Amino acid sequence: MHPIDQYDKAVSIVQSFCRRWRGDQPVTIKVFSLTLQEAQAMGYLPANLSQKQTPAQRAEARQFAVTNLWRIVRDSNEPKPRAEALDLLRSMGEIQ
Repeated sequence: MHPIDQYDKAVSIVQSFCRRWRGDQPVTIKVFSLTLQEAQAMGYLPANLSQKQTPAQRAEARQFAVTNLWRIVRDSNEPKPRAEALDLLRSMGEIQ
């Protein structure tokens, strides 16, 4: 798993892998983004991820998310991730 701001890197890794694939069977690899809830529902992340965090750890995690959402807005060349990042920033109260 890669953070959404590394989406282009993840696609590049998969493309490189597919070019080198020499198996007998064709392979399909999909790169897609997941919300936290989707990743938890699929078992990629524990459901109780934030329950054991202190208030300081929660604040740090929130700031990490905000920083990365702004990075997506600034650096992503895809309109959908940028729009979703802006929506999340609005819902978090970071944009009015």
